[in-house]
Amino acid sequence: MNLYSTKHAEKEKINERRVEYKQSMAGMACDQPTAVKLEEQKGKPLQEKHAEDRGEQIRVAAISEYGLAGVVDPRKIAAKLKVPSSEVTAWLDVQSNYLKQEREGTVFYTQKRAGAKA
Repeated sequence: MNLYSTKHAEKEKINERRVEYKQSMAGMACDQPTAVKLEEQKGKPLQEKHAEDRGEQIRVAAISEYGLAGVVDPRKIAAKLKVPSSEVTAWLDVQSNYLKQEREGTVFYTQKRAGAKA
């Protein structure tokens, strides 16, 4: 085999795979969104999945807020994530590494420092 025939054979294989892929994707077209199907296959209801995602979003936002401002203001996080402020406050209250503090009527949270007494 010469170099031309080897490259030609490889291109044919790639084209065959491409056609097979397109056909398989066309066969997957259906009336339900793929994300819903995947969640149903996992056996976990969508509402529980969204609740877990919400907690993760609040956690990441709290870490970011603490890194930028040195404190966590639940009102700012609620505004950024477009969730109720009470939900963010409840999440922060449950966490053991955030201390609730109040200054001039404003509630905010700080992180516990390593070695600090509770």
